[in-house]
Amino acid sequence: NTSEERRIANAKIKRRDKMEGNCSTDLDCSPLKLCYRETKWLEAESGCFCNSYNGWTGDSCLENGPGTLYYLSIISLTLVIGIATVVRAGYSIARLRLDGRLQRNATTLSLALCPSSASCFVCWRIIRLVSLLTPESSADVLTTESGIKNRKDHKLTQVERLFIGMNTAFAVATTLHVAIVWVDTAEKSKHLRTEEGQVLRKFRHFIAVLEVTWVVASIILYPISPAALFLVAILFLLIIIATYTYARREIVDILGRAASSNGSSEDLFRQLIRQMNCATIGVVLSSLLILIGGTAYTVLSWNDWRYWCEPGKICPVMAANEFIGIGLSLNGAVLSMFLYSVSISNTRASLNTQSLQASITSI
Repeated sequence: NTSEERRIANAKIKRRDKMEGNCSTDLDCSPLKLCYRETKWLEAESGCFCNSYNGWTGDSCLENGPGTLYYLSIISLTLVIGIATVVRAGYSIARLRLDGRLQRNATTLSLALCPSSASCFVCWRIIRLVSLLTPESSADVLTTESGIKNRKDHKLTQVERLFIGMNTAFAVATTLHVAIVWVDTAEKSKHLRTEEGQVLRKFRHFIAVLEVTWVVASIILYPISPAALFLVAILFLLIIIATYTYARREIVDILGRAASSNGSSEDLFRQLIRQMNCATIGVVLSSLLILIGGTAYTVLSWNDWRYWCEPGKICPVMAANEFIGIGLSLNGAVLSMFLYSVSISNTRASLNTQSLQASITSI
C-alpha cells in the first residue's frame, strides 16, 4: 500500500511538473494559465503562469494583483471621461435642435462624429472592464497571436477589437473635421485678407482630402488588420499635430484683428481665441500620448508581450497600451468641450452684433 501510494504521489508530481513547468503552448498549462517561453524575467526555458498582462494572481489565477488594480483604475477613469463626453456632445446636439439652430454645417457634423467616437470608446472600456472582472472566461477561445498558435484568449476580445477600430476611425475623423470648424470661424469673421482667404480655402481642401483618405483607409484596412489601421492612424496623428499647430497660428491672428475692430464683440472674440488655444493644446497633448503609447506598445509587443510582463507586477506593455486609451479619452473630452463652447456657450454669452453672429453662430 505504501509503495502504491508513493507511486501515485510521484505520478501526480510528474503531471504537475509537466503542467506547470516546461511548456510549448498554452494548451500545456492548466486552464487559466499561459505558457511563457524565453522571457526576460524567467530563469527557466519556459513555465506556466497566470495572465500577467491582466495582472491576475493566485493558484487559480482568479485573484487581482497589482497589475489588475492599476488596469482597473485606468479603465474606470477613462470610462468616466468617455461617458461625460457622450453626454456633453449629445446635450449640445439636443440644445441646437430645440433652439432651431441645427444646420448642415461643420459644427453639426463634428458634433455628430464626436458622440459616435465617444460611444465606441465607452463600449470598448466596458468590454475591457468586464473582461478584467471575469478571469474565469479568459481561456474560452484559442487564437493565433504574434504568429503563435493555440493562445488562450477571452471570448470578448474580438468584440473589443471591433469597438477599438470603430473608435479610432471616428476619433481621427472628428479631430480632422474640427479643423474645418476653425476655418469657417475665420471665414465668417469678415476680416480675411485676400491671400489669407486663398490659403484657408486650400487648407479646407487639404483637410477634406485627408478625411476622405482616412475613411477609405478605415474601410479597406480594418477588416484586414486593425493593427495596420492603427499604424496608419499614427501617421494621421502626426499630420493632425502639424495641422492644429498651423491652423491655430493663422486663425488666431485673423480673430485677433476681428476682436480689435469690433469693440462690442471684443470679449467674445478673445474668448473664442482662448478656446482655440486650449483645444490646440489638448489635441496636441492627447495625440502625443497616443503616439507615445502606440509606439511603445508596438515595440514591446512586436515579438511577444509575454517577454516583458512578469507575473505579480504591472505589465509595461499593458501600461503603454493604456496611454492610447488615456489619449483617446482626453481628445474626445477636449473636442466636445470646444464644440459645446462654439455651439452653445458662446451663443448664450452675447449675440448683439451681426459680426458676432457671423463668426460664431453660423459656423
